[in-house]
Amino acid sequence: MSLFAFFAFLWRQGAHDLYVSLLGSLGIFTGWSGYQPFTDLHNPLQWLTCNRMGFDVFNKNPCSTTMNYSPIWLLLPPISTSPEIVNTIGILLGLLFLLTVFVFCRPKTLFDSMVYVLAICSPDTIVSIERCNIDIVLFTLVGFGGFSLIRKFKCGSISYSLIYLSALLKFYPLIALGTAIFSKPRVFLLVLMSASISTLLFLLLYHHFLALVLSNLPYSNPLLDIFSGKNIFSILKINFDRMFPQDTAIISLFINFFYILFVFLCATLSVSYANHLNSLDSHESQMSQNLFLFLASGFIFIGVFFSGQNAPYRAVWLIMLLPFLSELRIPRQKSEIGRLSVGLTLIIIGVMWVQCIRHIIALWTHDWLVADIFVVVLREGLWWTLAFGVATIIYMYSRSAPTLIWLKQMIKQQ
Repeated sequence: MSLFAFFAFLWRQGAHDLYVSLLGSLGIFTGWSGYQPFTDLHNPLQWLTCNRMGFDVFNKNPCSTTMNYSPIWLLLPPISTSPEIVNTIGILLGLLFLLTVFVFCRPKTLFDSMVYVLAICSPDTIVSIERCNIDIVLFTLVGFGGFSLIRKFKCGSISYSLIYLSALLKFYPLIALGTAIFSKPRVFLLVLMSASISTLLFLLLYHHFLALVLSNLPYSNPLLDIFSGKNIFSILKINFDRMFPQDTAIISLFINFFYILFVFLCATLSVSYANHLNSLDSHESQMSQNLFLFLASGFIFIGVFFSGQNAPYRAVWLIMLLPFLSELRIPRQKSEIGRLSVGLTLIIIGVMWVQCIRHIIALWTHDWLVADIFVVVLREGLWWTLAFGVATIIYMYSRSAPTLIWLKQMIKQQ
């Protein structure tokens, strides 16, 4: 908390050059003219104002960039984009995010304390708060969903409602509803029916906007600071396209085929490894706050990693994985699952600090190309290993998920 207060103090005192330099030393780019904190908050607020003024925010928008969020946002009233209002909203959302993190990140050992400090103070977390990206709002909603899994709220209705609300705001958290398979069958069916009916109504009301939203999603060079399962294959496609410009369609077809094949191979290995771990130590999926947060963020991470490109701020979801990894590690430190949880924890810290490592290597070698190549190789290896490990743990616990057991019994009776 003191670190973020320090950055706020620097900006408030007019030390903008020092502020930008410190962020740059962490690998956070702030080099464009007229940079302001909470910059990712400006676009949504401008969309509201421009929409109320009658402009088409999904096509050519003279007020701001074209809108690539859910049209649900346009139901909000216009909010001023003055620095005072933007800063107030940004600070409140940042504090709410940090409060959410502090509530479920409860270190039990010195190792846990060090991990949480490194994760919360990582460049990926800092950039998400400093720019007030909407992902911290979604993170907070899902985090509160985990808190509701106590005492009388164990039915999960509030948890799944908050997840669905976050999905209405930015689509991708919808995959976190997969956690419902770990509930009782009646809860799963209720969630499935409610989400299906709500999604159908949403599509009927806003279907003409959705194609525009999807077309406005930005595409970034895979060598830049993004994470995606497709990065390696996109880099290969770029190089093959340069070598054989007349065969780009065929190259794209083959690259996509090999990507799907590689994902299938990794999924097969993950299932096999999960079965091996279960043979050593059975794991019951008794729902708890930490398990719910792990499953929700795990589903989100796996979904966004394999389906598209993700900016660094989306890595904040990895913080939700840490409490349950700690819960796995402490009683099983010398077992294989204990070593897996330690490895995944260290990888999470690694991917959240990878851009700072890039900056350090560039300063040390005086060669940004060397730094970029090193970081791309390191980054892709870490991200794929993390995806493999998270998928393995999810599958380990899914074998005892009440809804899946019920479905297997139903199939056997047929």
